[in-house]
Amino acid sequence: MRIKLSQLRQVIREVLRMHKLMLEMPPGAEIPPEAGGGQYDRQEIVGNMVKAFFADAWANWNDEHGDTNVSGMDIMDVMPDEMDPSAVAAGNKLATEMEQLNGMSLPEIMTANEGVAAGDRPYNEEMFGHYATMSALGHGVGLWDAFGDEVDTNVKLPDMSWGVVDLDPGKYPMPGDNGDVEEGGFY
Repeated sequence: MRIKLSQLRQVIREVLRMHKLMLEMPPGAEIPPEAGGGQYDRQEIVGNMVKAFFADAWANWNDEHGDTNVSGMDIMDVMPDEMDPSAVAAGNKLATEMEQLNGMSLPEIMTANEGVAAGDRPYNEEMFGHYATMSALGHGVGLWDAFGDEVDTNVKLPDMSWGVVDLDPGKYPMPGDNGDVEEGGFY
């Protein structure tokens, strides 16, 4: 396994921080979970990836076929509460592939990049899950916008293709789902 120098520096910084914390603790005391790698919740990160996948696809579907007026509103506030099952699958796939590519869990990826996050968004599970999804989908916003170039360089992401056509056609019908598009037509 190859590791970038910047990643190695981050790991060393984290080890030194944890070592300093341990030296300051009384004998027999336990390290609190919020002190290190346990401070980020994988399920919360994945849940926000799922929301980002669904919000992106639902917004596109709603623009063309829905009847919810979203003008001037945050999509996350107006989209349906129930996540489409394919968005759940996509979020889990992204999480698993990120962990494989980076050789560590999502919470460990976040912990390793804490010291270099320098963007305009809070460095938390919600923002990390959302912007990792946007990056993986190839949108014009991503980890670099939210947390800076160094986080973007450090975190390996798969390229994913997922969108409106992946939504449940029973809930989110598209032209052609009911034979209403002529042969050779497309959406």
